[in-house]
Amino acid sequence: MRSKELRRQEMFALIEQSQSSRKTNKEFCREHGINLAVFYYWQKRYRQEGNQQKPSGFMEVSVEETGASSGISIEYPNGVRLHVSPEISLTTLQRLITLV
Repeated sequence: MRSKELRRQEMFALIEQSQSSRKTNKEFCREHGINLAVFYYWQKRYRQEGNQQKPSGFMEVSVEETGASSGISIEYPNGVRLHVSPEISLTTLQRLITLV
């Protein structure tokens, strides 16, 4: 039988791995055979124990060129995706970014 501490370490490692992946939580869980509710339970424990990195005001941004100006897509760590047209005003974009 596995110890509680070993399970905790394994789940925390998966939480960290999911944060660095470019997948939604649902996609990540499906690929790793994890029940989504179980994942969210451990994610909450991970955050409660202070393992969540504190936002510094900066985050990594990757730019992918598609060859066409189809707009801007932003994927948040929680899996929410925001896609807006290139004509969006900066003020509106800023408001959308801070909502999540």
